[in-house]
Amino acid sequence: MKTIDLFAGVGGIRLGMEQAGFTTVFSNDFDTKCQITFDLNFSDPSMTCKSIDALDFDSIPDFDVLTGGFPCQPFSVAGKRGGFKDERGNHFFTIARLIDLRRPTAFLLENVKGLLTHDDGDTFRTILDTLYKLGYSIRWKVLNSKVHANIPQNRERLFIVGFKQEEHASKFHFPEPIPLTKTYEDFLEIREKWSRTKITEGKVYDALQEFGVKEGYSYQWRYNYIREHKAKGCIPCLVTVGKSPIIKSFEVGWDSKIPIFRHLTTKECFNLQGFPYDYKMPYSFMHERHLYKQAGNSVTIPLIKRIADGIRISTTHHPNG
Repeated sequence: MKTIDLFAGVGGIRLGMEQAGFTTVFSNDFDTKCQITFDLNFSDPSMTCKSIDALDFDSIPDFDVLTGGFPCQPFSVAGKRGGFKDERGNHFFTIARLIDLRRPTAFLLENVKGLLTHDDGDTFRTILDTLYKLGYSIRWKVLNSKVHANIPQNRERLFIVGFKQEEHASKFHFPEPIPLTKTYEDFLEIREKWSRTKITEGKVYDALQEFGVKEGYSYQWRYNYIREHKAKGCIPCLVTVGKSPIIKSFEVGWDSKIPIFRHLTTKECFNLQGFPYDYKMPYSFMHERHLYKQAGNSVTIPLIKRIADGIRISTTHHPNG
């Protein structure tokens, strides 16, 4: 089955869909920095880099499934929660117009959990009403990467799946919880990569010393204090602004292990979204703040793969039932 990848970012949804057996025929995002990372890792198709509102819908190749993690900042508790008053929030209606025009078999949309409660729930009700009026059967659920994908990141996201045929919707099931068997330590780079992320002085260093950082836990600097993530072995949700989570690591001295405080590297953040270890990073072309933002804006690929498996199974004809 063929998919199109809207608000593609650095290709997280695309990777999850392709791992489930789908074929991507079109990818779009307006962010030129994302395009650099994306095109370093994907071709055929590479990214069409322009606003979704500037796309010629008739020129998009035929497809069966539309996917899109439409902008979350208008609805996020970490942002200004502008909703549809923010021009990025209005991109949802552009998606709806494309669905109405091309009538795909199914679609997968992703956003922050805060979308459910924005404007006392009116925003989400508007979204659902719009999709129902297009004639689609809708399923939605909040899933967590550490609960549903065996990725040790506390990342709750809202997923909306729509089907043109109710028969397909009736067969679809969101992923069930699975055991978390990994810790963030399974996703770390070699020690030689840590140098740029060490915290060796300043108010953050002093606060960490005073707090008493423990091995195996992760921490965040919250404006003027340290916050410990409650689950050992997990990291808090990766975000698009500021520094990555802080951990306690150990360097090898001549006769002992030396404890250090450090932020996760950009590659480690991508790893903790489930990106393949051979995913290429454009270190020579881009400041690390853009890579941290790209990781925080992306999706957890193993979770997308599990949802995509459900879409594929529910829309595939089985002659023997």
